[in-house]
Amino acid sequence: MPKRLGRRPLPPSSLPPPGPRPAPPVEPLPPRTPAYVYVVRRSSMAEIITVAVLIAVLLLLGVGLMLWAVRSDLAFGPTPTPTRTSAPPLSATPDFRATRLAEDMLTQTAYQAALLGTRTPTPPQLVTPGAPGHLLPPDLTATATLTPTPVTVMLPGIAVYGPTPESSETPLSALATPTPIVVVLPIGISISALPTPAPDEEVFAPPTETPGELPTAIPTETPAVLLPPAAPPTFTPEPPTPAPLPPTPSPTPLPPPTATGQPYLVTSLRAFVRNENTTVRLGPSVVYTATGTLAANSEVQLLGRTPSGEWVYACCVDNRPGWVRQAYARPRDNGLPPGAPQGTNGNDVRWLGVQPVTTGLLPLPTPTPIPPGDYPLWRYTRDAQGRLPQLPQPSVSLAWPAPAQASQALISPAVVTGASVVVASADQHLYSFDRINGNQRWRNNLGQPIRQAPAVLGGEIFVADDAGRLIALADRGNESVQIWNTGTGLPAVTSFSVYSDTLFVGVGQDGSYQLLAVDRDNGAVLRTFTLTGSPLRYPAVGDQLVYAAAGVVVALDVLNYEVVWRRDDLTNISAGPVYSSPGVRGLAELYLVDGNNRLFCLDANTGIELWNYDNGEAASGLAVNDRFVFVSGNGYVKAITRDTVQQAWRATTAGLVVGGAWVDNERVLALTQGGTLHFMDAASGGALGGAIVP
Repeated sequence: MPKRLGRRPLPPSSLPPPGPRPAPPVEPLPPRTPAYVYVVRRSSMAEIITVAVLIAVLLLLGVGLMLWAVRSDLAFGPTPTPTRTSAPPLSATPDFRATRLAEDMLTQTAYQAALLGTRTPTPPQLVTPGAPGHLLPPDLTATATLTPTPVTVMLPGIAVYGPTPESSETPLSALATPTPIVVVLPIGISISALPTPAPDEEVFAPPTETPGELPTAIPTETPAVLLPPAAPPTFTPEPPTPAPLPPTPSPTPLPPPTATGQPYLVTSLRAFVRNENTTVRLGPSVVYTATGTLAANSEVQLLGRTPSGEWVYACCVDNRPGWVRQAYARPRDNGLPPGAPQGTNGNDVRWLGVQPVTTGLLPLPTPTPIPPGDYPLWRYTRDAQGRLPQLPQPSVSLAWPAPAQASQALISPAVVTGASVVVASADQHLYSFDRINGNQRWRNNLGQPIRQAPAVLGGEIFVADDAGRLIALADRGNESVQIWNTGTGLPAVTSFSVYSDTLFVGVGQDGSYQLLAVDRDNGAVLRTFTLTGSPLRYPAVGDQLVYAAAGVVVALDVLNYEVVWRRDDLTNISAGPVYSSPGVRGLAELYLVDGNNRLFCLDANTGIELWNYDNGEAASGLAVNDRFVFVSGNGYVKAITRDTVQQAWRATTAGLVVGGAWVDNERVLALTQGGTLHFMDAASGGALGGAIVP
């Protein structure tokens, strides 16, 4: 049997006795050593006073030390004298975007310089992109080299009014090829593919898509154009602002000098009233209050005139002078005083001084200056002269990387405003293309063809379509929005001209035409004047008259359509009317060509003929500068002197010159129906260059 393991029991003697256990013995504590605590009491008020006095003494000592240091210049060093620190030299940066922005700004500046005719052989350098668009002076140590200067100029092509003569295109003769200039011509013809550029021509990359709102800077890649400055420009922290173009020079119609060298002036002229109850007004316009009337054949004294001579200051009605139209009170029976220049017409109101308008009268509206580089109307200005501030130098090359194209042919002349070139297409859309690179900005489906040139005024675009609708659009940058739409029921036959807030446009068909005066703000037709015969020509606006020419020639007051004068003997007008003031033979002149191919110069204020010239061939356009009237037609441009009425020259063109030439005082630019550009010298007619628009 196995042995069981377990706890052994204790013996009885080792167990504690039953009952409560006795308490353990307690050892006595050692005796304590007595401790004594001493409390010392001090005066707290005395302690506070002592500390305060010490702090005050330290503060006074510190203030004294500071004053002594300041007076002895030990606290601050001497004030440094400001010295000019030379700026680090400008250097190019590899930042691609900033470089492109500088190029874009410079391209726009190049366009403005083109209109000013800037030409120097040494190109400048582009400034650092930190100041985009600025120019640095050229390196004077470098050897100057002649570099062609590309320049961009916008010149719209012109549509032909009425029947188009058959054009016989002939090849251009040898044309001079001076420094090339870039000219953008959005003409109203179908554009074919560009020819392959020659090895020495610059090849442009295709245009990029232009975003919506386009201010002055164009955010697309545009090839940089180097401009030769007339003088080294000064660096400034602002982008360059193009200087406004100089005003178009005009001849000053000063009276001829006498033997003593003084201008020939008279104090008054004798005149006779032509119409019964001729109104006399407080000021020189129909807007001013009528002060009386004059009877027919009554004699008055003319004391002064307006600058254009349209109104004269006559005496007297109820012993008071007043204003009357010269057409109603013509000078007559005036002899020449002693000392008058030989050949002087004594009945010319130009010999009167300009009469100031009475103080306090409401001023009359004046034409709004055309922004530099814009081309707002069919013939640039409302007088239809076709005269620009300055034409480009020949010859030309394409400025856009590729021609601006629509889905069908472009059929209207183009106009230019701000960043936009506006033109209509046969696809019934009105297009806006970027003026710098030709990218499409927007297009608007108007639902009808538009063959007449648009007009742009104050950011608004006005068009007249073949269905007889007059439409106003607002250009919003990436779209155009309709403002108003007026139906006339007759197709448009002219583009718009303008006087203040009134638009003038011709409509009609089949020998019956109307000249409409339209409110620019809402499109309401204010007045209508009907003409018959040959198609109505573009209305030229003078001082306060609008000139309508079709089967007859009529001068209407721009505000109330009063017929001021009429010429029924001038019929079937084929070119003109064109208004010019100051004139050469008269204070204001009107030029036109009739159905007998005679060029007429009329007094624009009275309708009296000043001279006529047998042109000998059909004419389709007129232009005017200081010295010449330029007549153009099928295969020719000729210059007729305005003073001696003689042909100065005749130049051959490669076909029909559409609409009329563009001129300044030095050059003539003509565009034929086949797309050939001719540059001519205005004085001699000599060929300066040319190009064929593809």
